[in-house]
Amino acid sequence: MNAVTLLKAISLVISIDVLFLCVDVPSALANNPSVLFNEKCAGCHTIGGGNLVGPDLAPTAKWSSVDLAKAVKGMEKSVGPLSTEDVDSLVEYLRKPQTANSKDSGQTADVVAPLVENAAEKSVPAAEPGSATRGSRLFSGAEALSNGGVSCIACHRADDAGGTMAPELTLISNKLSESAMVSAFEHTPYKVMKTAYQDHPVTHQEAVDLAAYFSSLKNPHDKLTEAPVSMIGFGIATCVFGMIAFGYRGRNKSARAKLQRRN
Repeated sequence: MNAVTLLKAISLVISIDVLFLCVDVPSALANNPSVLFNEKCAGCHTIGGGNLVGPDLAPTAKWSSVDLAKAVKGMEKSVGPLSTEDVDSLVEYLRKPQTANSKDSGQTADVVAPLVENAAEKSVPAAEPGSATRGSRLFSGAEALSNGGVSCIACHRADDAGGTMAPELTLISNKLSESAMVSAFEHTPYKVMKTAYQDHPVTHQEAVDLAAYFSSLKNPHDKLTEAPVSMIGFGIATCVFGMIAFGYRGRNKSARAKLQRRN
């Protein structure tokens, strides 16, 4: 067997392995609807827990299976490919989440238990109130993200600065509440960002600060309350010099008046 034939054989084996992996993973997730929902949907949606980046999905329990399947399939642009089994599994889960959970509870105990334990271990610490100033620095890259993630400004634009590869974020707070923004920044549901931040997650405090920054952009007053010290000093100096100049102007007029009276 020559080298070319050997390489072709190796490539074929690798391709078959990858194919089996691609087939096995979706089917495994499809058999575990709660895990599938957590993987594909929970970054943007809850079921009965209120709106996040996307709407609460509790009302979809009343939709027809056809309409719900169409809506789920339409989310591929955000979450990646969904097999027919995935769509059917999610439809069943959304229509009757408790029933779906009970069906796969025995099957998925080994999968779900670690997820619950990890969630408990990684409970979100109480965050400090959001700082728009720090959020601005995190966005611009003046302060690096703790886990080494790329700064938002590399792709996004806000307040007349930044890149154009991703959506403009200046008015994002008009569409999303602060809690929704925090969820989106900390557990991004978007494919490109998910890949970029998978090993470099944004911390909860950083998400809170970024949300505070974007919220401040719709209210100029909030931005003014955090004006840099140098700008405040410049303003005070300008006022002082103005008052001095006005005083000298009055003294000059007074001196001319005295000379005129003497003449």
